[in-house]
Amino acid sequence: MMLKRNYFFYPLLLSLLVHFSVFAQTAKIPIKILDVGQLKAVKAREKKGRFDAIGEIIETHDDVLQEAIISEKGGFVLFQLAYHASDVKGINFYFEKVALPNGSTFFLKGNYRGQTLQLPLNSKNNLDKLATGFIYGDYAELHISVPADQLDQAVVLLEGIGLTNKRILPTDARKDFGDAASCNINIGCEEGTLWQEVGQSVVRILVRNENLVGWCTGVLVNNTAEDFTPYILTAQHCGLNEFTGNLVAKSNFDQWVFYFNYEVNGCVGSFLEFDLPRNIMAGADLIAHSDDQGGDFGSDFLLLKLQNDIPSSFNPVFAGWSSQELNAAAGVAIHHPQGDVKKISTYNTSVESSQFSSEGSVRNTHWKVFWAETDNGFGITEAGSSGAPLFNNAGQIIGNLTGGLASCTRPDGFDLFGKLSYHWFSNGEDLEQQLAPWLDPLGLDVFAWRSIDYSGKLVTDTDDEITSSTFEIYPNPSQGQFSVIVPTKLYNTSLTLNIYDKLGRTVHRESIDADERINLTHLQKGLYFLTISNAENVYRQKIVIE
Repeated sequence: MMLKRNYFFYPLLLSLLVHFSVFAQTAKIPIKILDVGQLKAVKAREKKGRFDAIGEIIETHDDVLQEAIISEKGGFVLFQLAYHASDVKGINFYFEKVALPNGSTFFLKGNYRGQTLQLPLNSKNNLDKLATGFIYGDYAELHISVPADQLDQAVVLLEGIGLTNKRILPTDARKDFGDAASCNINIGCEEGTLWQEVGQSVVRILVRNENLVGWCTGVLVNNTAEDFTPYILTAQHCGLNEFTGNLVAKSNFDQWVFYFNYEVNGCVGSFLEFDLPRNIMAGADLIAHSDDQGGDFGSDFLLLKLQNDIPSSFNPVFAGWSSQELNAAAGVAIHHPQGDVKKISTYNTSVESSQFSSEGSVRNTHWKVFWAETDNGFGITEAGSSGAPLFNNAGQIIGNLTGGLASCTRPDGFDLFGKLSYHWFSNGEDLEQQLAPWLDPLGLDVFAWRSIDYSGKLVTDTDDEITSSTFEIYPNPSQGQFSVIVPTKLYNTSLTLNIYDKLGRTVHRESIDADERINLTHLQKGLYFLTISNAENVYRQKIVIE
């Protein structure tokens, strides 16, 4: 089975500035040559590993300020040091300590379009850990400016450098933009129109896994106190050391980097990576996990808490969830395959209860999902999608991706998402093995919760559904008899009407014709969800029966 399980801040913002001139090495900056031989370990690991590594972290232990060339200008001391790794496609940095006085600046330079990563410093400017995003290409410079009269306060210690041979350079202007397979669908396409707000909860994660680096996907999740605690839910296997069977050390989570709103607004066309928002934070604390060897004996969840509050400028959405053991009839997954911009995959057949490992003794831990072809492609998942949220039609999280068989060459394959209903209590008796104590801190014993943004606006309610205006219902509300008008593309096709109650249970099903009058007078009063589908498309609406 193919596996998809494949900073710092105050919060941390890594501003990516682009200059369209060719960057040349700054004169006299000392260059440290890095050994790329260790990248062979990544290739060997990829053949058997659960974690989808894209690069290797080389141990360095450099005192940057001691090894850099030094110059003075305008009351500041400038430190400059460069690193080169032959033929790699990206370099990033892991610092064990950064302490800089107020007024200091710290940025990285690359040789791809004069790329610059600016690292703004907080009021304390004193961090035990710091991680950065990638400088594209095989050469990177560190530039640190410190007020001359406070030089004795400055410390910059580098503990490791990440190198990748993966194609991370953002030069692809097609729909798939980066490294994701071409059948994937941007959330900016029509398929994502109804999911834009809920999609703002989904984050791309640059993961440190001991001496490896790779991509996963996570989701910012709400709790019943609605106190905006920055919980990130993802897959346990993203942080699993397969050699020990345990999670990576806490210091690894200190250096995970989280990207918000990493998406393009359009469906197809020319996009540049540098046009995307620089909404980035780093550092998280471990709260709970499934302790199940990445889904072999449980539901493969990992709950983290960001070490700083999310800036309001990121417009974060705290996603709702459902812990009910119900087979959702339709919904989507939103994810970052191969670390690419945000994609959306659609399902319109009911999820099935399953488990990830055929050898495991624990059953019914996962939802099995088959994807549907939509107007702009056949959304699937890939390495880097691991941990991605599976949403039901109400915009509630019902699971997180462990892995599966679906691909662009095998669109009829399935994927497996650890059930949120199993995350809730079933992985173990310890609070650190459960989601319930953290997502229901008030002890309300509710089975579903809503999505909100920082203003407190309800993005989705527990009685709400993300609905489509692609077919009309009138009257609505009704006494149980109403008419539907479907899109013209559904005329002269075989149509199926499904009616679901608020718990997702099917209460009515029939074959219909376009513009048919529907009679549901046998149902009780309340809110119901409708889907009308043929062999290729599914459309959704809701109705209130009075």
